[in-house]
Amino acid sequence: MPCKVVIAAAGSGKTEMIIQEALNSLDSTLILTYTNENLNVIKDRIIKSRGFLPAHIKLKSWYSFLLKEAVRPYQN
Repeated sequence: MPCKVVIAAAGSGKTEMIIQEALNSLDSTLILTYTNENLNVIKDRIIKSRGFLPAHIKLKSWYSFLLKEAVRPYQN
């Protein structure tokens, strides 16, 4: 799945589109959300759809992604 940024109005189906693209992809997929609440909504929808979270899909909040990828590697 190529890198994408999805911008659309509320209620337009952004979350569902992202979930379906991730589920239909065989490639590793990272889904970043701004809040933990949104992360949990996406995780719950994926599990409801498939019964589990596929190993190729990684879910992270923006803050945890920044800590792991941009801050911690350069500490000490």
